[in-house]
Parts: sequence; C-alpha cells; structure tokens
Amino acid sequence: MKKPRPEQVLDRALKGLDDRCRLYHYLDKGPDHLLLTPSGPVPIETRGGEGVFEYSQGKWRQRISLGKALRFFVEEPLGNPITDAQRMAARLAGSLEKLDADGVPIQPIVVFTHPAASLARKGAPIPVCQPKQLRGELPKNLPQLPSGIYKQLREVLDGGRPLLMPGWPQLEAGA
Repeated sequence: MKKPRPEQVLDRALKGLDDRCRLYHYLDKGPDHLLLTPSGPVPIETRGGEGVFEYSQGKWRQRISLGKALRFFVEEPLGNPITDAQRMAARLAGSLEKLDADGVPIQPIVVFTHPAASLARKGAPIPVCQPKQLRGELPKNLPQLPSGIYKQLREVLDGGRPLLMPGWPQLEAGA
C-alpha cells in the first residue's frame, strides 16, 4: 500500500478535534473510517488516486493523462465514492433504527487523500474534499445526541464490536 495510508492522512487532518470526537478505522462490518461526534456518526469514504476528478450532474469523470493511463491497472478505481458513502450511511442508519436511535443524523463525507488529487464537485449531494478541507466540511450546528445514545455508540466502537450487526444484540435499546 502506498504511503501515507488513508488512516494516517485522516488522523493528521482531524488532529486536535474536541475530545468527544473519536476517529475509528477499519471497523468490523462497518465503514473503513468513521468519526463519532457529539452530533452523530460521520462515515468517511476515501479515494487515493491522483489526478483531476470532476463531479457534475450525478456523474464522476476523471481526466486521464499519459501517466495515469500507464498506471490504470495498478491504481484503485474511482467508482462512485458518493454512492458508496451514501450506501454505508444507509446501512448505519438501519442499525441505529434497531437501537431506537433512528433520528440520529448521519453525515457521510468523501475525502480524496492523494496530495496530487484535484477536485471539481459542482452540485455534489454530500461533502467531497481533500484532507486540508475536511475539518471545514464536518457537520456543524446539529443538535447533540442524547448522552445515552452517544455513550452506547462509543462503547460499541471502543470495544471493537461489529458496528452493523442487525439489532446490536449486545446493547440495550434506549439506554
């Protein structure tokens, strides 16, 4: 894997956040990266490619240079990071419903981690950014979660238990 790894990039970008914000990586049956904030979980979808990436009218385009064309088969494919992030947020929301926490806002974000990535994101339905912009793209002015729900989420995540298990049987609903 190329360095810096996505978790290293995110750790640096989010260093110094409030102590109640917790960043988790490579969760069992969960998103690769999840920031738990007092206002709710923020799944982070990463892409590590370099180049020029454009989002417009619901579609991604990537400008292909000669160098990019030569590396085409060894770099991760772009796919649709917005759809991937929204899909993970929906799975997470389904788990929270089973916990009687279905009103918890889930705000996915896409981060392009390569320093040579350039973004144009006209009309993106969720934040899409580079690491240096990540803190500014975090959800703001949302109400805080009830302390019991935040505490349960944190206990599950800190304990390394599977995040997206139906019903979270190890937790009591409404605690």
